[in-house]
Amino acid sequence: MIMKTKAEIAKIVQLLLIAYALCLSIAILLKSWYILSGALLLMVLSIIFINQRKNILGEDTEPYTVFFGGIETIFLATTILLLAPRIQTPFEQLQHSIILLTSTIIVLVAFTALFFKKYYRGYTYGTVVVVGNGKITVHIDYDFIHQIKQGTYTIDGMGVKEGDTVKIRLRRKWFKNEPIAICA
Repeated sequence: MIMKTKAEIAKIVQLLLIAYALCLSIAILLKSWYILSGALLLMVLSIIFINQRKNILGEDTEPYTVFFGGIETIFLATTILLLAPRIQTPFEQLQHSIILLTSTIIVLVAFTALFFKKYYRGYTYGTVVVVGNGKITVHIDYDFIHQIKQGTYTIDGMGVKEGDTVKIRLRRKWFKNEPIAICA
C-alpha cells in the first residue's frame, strides 16, 4: 500500500494508536495477555511509518520520525510496565494503575511540549490556486507539526502566480494555527 499524502499516513497512525489503546484497555480490564495484540499493532505501525516516511515527508522526515518514535517508545514502556508482575491486593493494583496512568500522561504531555518547542518553525508551504487584488488563495496539505488542516485558505500576498509553491507565515493558536501571509 503506497500512501500519497501526510494526511493519509496520519490517519493510519491515529487508527493504529487507537486500536493499540483499546487493546491495552481490554488487557487491563481482563488482566490477560491481550497486550501482545497491542504490541503487534505497534509493530505494524512501525513498519508502515518506516517504509513510507521518506516518500511522503520530504524535509519533515526528522520531526515526524522523532514524534512517532517517541510516542511509540512511551507506549512500549507502558506495555512493559503493565506486563510486570501483578500486585496481590486490589488496593495495590488500583494504586499501581493510577500511578502508571498518571506517569504516562505526564510523560506524553512533556514529550509533546518539548517536541513542538523544538520543531515548530512558524511557517509552512502551500500552492497558489488563485491570485486576486492583494489576496491569494493557497492550498495547504495537512501539516501535523504546525497544526494546519488540509484545505484552501485566503491570505495576504502579492507577486506570485498560480501554481507557485510559497512559504506561508502562521499565526500561532492553541491546537490550531492559521495561515496569514506569504513570508518575505
